[in-house]
Amino acid sequence: MPTSLSWPSRFSFIRISNFMLFASLFSFLPFAELRSISQPRDWMGQPYTFYACFLLGMLFIGPFHAYLVDAFRRKQVYVCSFLSMLASMFCCVIFVDYAIPLMALAALCGLSFGLATMAGITLAIDVTPSTLRSTGNVRFAWSSLWGVVVGCGIGGLANFVSFIYFGKVGPLLVPAALTWIGIFFAAIIHVPFRAPLVTKVLSIDRFFLPRAWIPFVNILPIGFLVGIWAGDISWIIGLPIAILVGRSRFVREHPIRFAAIGLSLPAVVFLVGFALSFMGLDVRTFDPQEIASLYGYGSVRAWDWLSMRPASWNTIPVWAGIGLALPVFWLIFVKLSHHCQRGTANTTCLIAALIGVLAGMSMPRQFPEFRHYTRYVFDFLPAITAVVSLFALLFFLFVTYPYYKRYRVR
Repeated sequence: MPTSLSWPSRFSFIRISNFMLFASLFSFLPFAELRSISQPRDWMGQPYTFYACFLLGMLFIGPFHAYLVDAFRRKQVYVCSFLSMLASMFCCVIFVDYAIPLMALAALCGLSFGLATMAGITLAIDVTPSTLRSTGNVRFAWSSLWGVVVGCGIGGLANFVSFIYFGKVGPLLVPAALTWIGIFFAAIIHVPFRAPLVTKVLSIDRFFLPRAWIPFVNILPIGFLVGIWAGDISWIIGLPIAILVGRSRFVREHPIRFAAIGLSLPAVVFLVGFALSFMGLDVRTFDPQEIASLYGYGSVRAWDWLSMRPASWNTIPVWAGIGLALPVFWLIFVKLSHHCQRGTANTTCLIAALIGVLAGMSMPRQFPEFRHYTRYVFDFLPAITAVVSLFALLFFLFVTYPYYKRYRVR
């Protein structure tokens, strides 16, 4: 295992920039809740519509990515798409009361984010020595996960404070600051010259790895769990513990035990909570506060955690389980890829995780203005998450891992 001293500084810079990319986006996404609060009966104003348009834009640009990074300078593609994402966020705030322009801007934001994400993975591969690229893919993926949870947790709370003092423009302050920090670290990276390849305009190269379609399906429910609890900052305790465990030799030698332990933790937590609810013990209190009507789910969950509410402490094992399972999947994707396909494998894994995360974040939130729509969803949310995590566990044990053992390359 390489030491930290053997990693080039350029790789560290692109990891920091990638972290800022994800943190800036996911600190802004709770903005989608504002329109759903102001117009609860308008289906075009609901978060799932915003997220669906965002996801369509992200998937649309994927087949063009290989052509763009060969036709233009890779760092320029990354920085320009980063800036385009920030510009689309700014326009979303301006057109928040207009459904169709807002949906178009959500698609543009997804397109910019998708291109920046894939270009960032390409840059990370280019600045990493070939002997470290498999491990580098996993380390780079961790920066994405940290960006999601930090953006939704701490970023959501910071945006709430800025919303109070600066009004509608407030939610842009944190994403804008993170964006410029990310661009700074990208700008100081020296990217070695690489002769352009003759690439078709449309290609799944560096976008989707067909050999990894089974792990792709398996990681969707795990991303769904991340999305449901994205605003809860109990990851401060659970996720670091999982990272420390994940660096052990046991993980590399016994991946199936490692992933099974991780995926079983969320199921156990939610099944126990759901059973106790029938006994009259509400272990997952989620009575909405006035803060919810002001800004976003991430602020509510961060506020709950800071108030030491039981619901937040119960999710610590969930974050630990997610942190235990994800490194195994990143290794599976990388080890299923052939030579020069590790970047494609990382992109495929990331796309699956993002689809799951956005689906989880699209779950209706319990705001007072449309509580009659969401009461039953929240009554059965522990059961839903238990079924999802059990499905992920069983699918891994009986489908994904046998497939990986048969078709692994590395």
